[in-house]
Amino acid sequence: MTAFNVVRFKVKPGMAEAFLGAHRDIAQSWSGLRHANIIEAGEGRYCIIAEWESMEALVASRPQMVATLTAFVRRSRTSEEGSA
Repeated sequence: MTAFNVVRFKVKPGMAEAFLGAHRDIAQSWSGLRHANIIEAGEGRYCIIAEWESMEALVASRPQMVATLTAFVRRSRTSEEGSA
């Protein structure tokens, strides 16, 4: 059975391109992902709606989802330190 997940994000000013870049090729590393849409909701807010082959595929890909976000957070912190 198909599964969906929805995740909302608040991206720091100046980090939108890095955020979008971090998610550009997720289908290649998130096994079982059929399709994902990133929606810009304004004022640095984004929403990702993803369709998965199954709930099991979604659950199995959680480590890759966390790794993508962790890498983005590290980049944003490095960017902040470099501009301070």
